[in-house]
Amino acid sequence: MELRELSARSGVPVPTIKYYLREGLLASGTDRPGTRADYDEAHLRRLGSIRLLVEVHRLPLERVREVVRAIDAGESAWSSSLPSLTVDPDLPLEEVDRFLDGLPGRPPHEGPERILLARALRDLRRVRGHVDVSVFRPHARAAAWLVDEETADVREGADAAMAAGAAFDAALMALRALARVGARS
Repeated sequence: MELRELSARSGVPVPTIKYYLREGLLASGTDRPGTRADYDEAHLRRLGSIRLLVEVHRLPLERVREVVRAIDAGESAWSSSLPSLTVDPDLPLEEVDRFLDGLPGRPPHEGPERILLARALRDLRRVRGHVDVSVFRPHARAAAWLVDEETADVREGADAAMAAGAAFDAALMALRALARVGARS
């Protein structure tokens, strides 16, 4: 596909794509006669990954470059390239760690997800009073099932998984919002 089509399909403006090409965030296309190039689905997936990192994770381009390099190097723990979160002293991290230890596959205790889960538990307690971390068990089961379903057809590596994950995350948020509206009716 030509640059115009890549832009239209990805939702990324042509000047931004050219910038990503110059900065090495996006691989060059296959040269064609003249000053044109062809781009493929891998370019489309990479642009989806970059958009996710910039728009959702709010990473500066230097950090995006680090994540892209980690993906390109085949590092399975590329998420460790994401920014660390500040650990507030009132976070119930020990409870979250015990909860994570009880989950199938024993998720790792490092990474931003652990802190995000601890923040969610703290915030839920502010609203509902004391609740046990096990309140998240049904969510953990549902999340594991969803990830299995979402990644069943992903064969194209980390970029495709990241882009698919972002699309499924957006769909889940929309469906939950619709369910809340329906519950209030």
